[in-house]
Amino acid sequence: MADNLTERATRTPTDIVASLTYELPALVLFSILGIPSDNITDVKAGSADRL
Repeated sequence: MADNLTERATRTPTDIVASLTYELPALVLFSILGIPSDNITDVKAGSADRL
């Protein structure tokens, strides 16, 4: 998971700390909860709407 995030961060200008502190914990939780990777975008969008 972290390799994918760091690879993506090197391709586009981004704040690597912000990327890793949000994306990585979210991906780990999704994996623990058994959320399929195809649904991650939908889950994140729904979560952002509730914040």
